[in-house]
Amino acid sequence: MPSEDEALEGVLAKMQASQIRRLPVLDQAAQLVGMVSLGDLAVRSDPEAAGFTLADISEPAPPVPTGASAAAGGAI
Repeated sequence: MPSEDEALEGVLAKMQASQIRRLPVLDQAAQLVGMVSLGDLAVRSDPEAAGFTLADISEPAPPVPTGASAAAGGAI
């Protein structure tokens, strides 16, 4: 979660890594002070960087292995 004084690049990187469009913002005491959205960043700061982040967020995440596949003879 970003802190209230975190740089824009760090917030965008966290959104990209987690493929999420909104993050809670914490103060120095780790108390919730707000939420930041990708839309907020696009309107109020760097629309181009927000666009790249949106493209990364919109990419499908790789599937999470949950056991044997049907092709390998496992049950679904």
